[in-house]
Amino acid sequence: MADFITHFAASSVVGAGYGAAAYGWYDMPLSTSLLAGGLCGITGMLPDLDSGSGRPLRESVAFAAAVAPMMLLERLRTFGLAPELLVLIGAGSYLLIRFGLGWFLKHFTVHRGMFHSLPAAGIFFLIAFLLASGEDVLLRWYKAGGVLLGYLSHLVLDELYSLEWVRGRWKLRRSFGTALKLWGSHAWSNLLAYGLLGVLVVVVFFEPTWMEGVQRRYTEAQAQFWESQRQRLAALEDALTQPRPRSGAAGSAAPAPPAGNPNGRETPSPAASTVAEPNGGVPPSAQQPLPPGSSLPDSSQPNPNRSSSQAEQGSPWRFFR
Repeated sequence: MADFITHFAASSVVGAGYGAAAYGWYDMPLSTSLLAGGLCGITGMLPDLDSGSGRPLRESVAFAAAVAPMMLLERLRTFGLAPELLVLIGAGSYLLIRFGLGWFLKHFTVHRGMFHSLPAAGIFFLIAFLLASGEDVLLRWYKAGGVLLGYLSHLVLDELYSLEWVRGRWKLRRSFGTALKLWGSHAWSNLLAYGLLGVLVVVVFFEPTWMEGVQRRYTEAQAQFWESQRQRLAALEDALTQPRPRSGAAGSAAPAPPAGNPNGRETPSPAASTVAEPNGGVPPSAQQPLPPGSSLPDSSQPNPNRSSSQAEQGSPWRFFR
């Protein structure tokens, strides 16, 4: 059985050839070629996730916890999430993979189980495609291909190490056929592996259509948001630029005088006016005839019968007494 260093060296060599061939022959972008080659080199350790406690499990889980959130964040940007929420999702994904997945693999897997199988290689291949970012689907398949190639390099190397040269002939070890297999010895693990593989196939098949719809709805929501903001700014600008009356001009404006009265003074109605008439306001028709030789009293002469207090009511000196 090949050790950790042997697997890592073999997958790294295969990843270097994979990236160089795509860059030199198919004009693949340099960054994409380097990423695909690096993924191929690292994923050569993934089948040993079922090795229990040890260096392969520790290193593989640590790498997956660091790389998977970074690849996931680029996909989450298409949903228009806030940067703070992206950081929280990335941190949560790291903790979930680093401790949650590590604990699960340590307690519920056996070495040379379904992780050493072709369905497991397909599962990681499809997961890598879903995590890969970019609008070009071919580039996403190319990155996922690096994961698949690194995973298969581990399985092939395990099968090669199952051959042993003994006394001039090849001899098969007991571990032969336990890496490149289609199913294992446990029914539940087989059912889980093929069930997960089937779900991922369906998701990958419909994923471009789903993401296109999500992107379209996000673009429409963004357009509606900015349009509403533009309308609110326009309304605010109109309110600020509208001429306003000077202070006090509107409140001090006198009402227009009534028709027929240019002076603006209120003309008292005849019914409301009270005119003092001589003789106590008695109409002339009701007055008694005066005797001959008498005359009406002069109202302009002072009345000697008035009291001093009544005479002083109209004096301005009354305020100083």
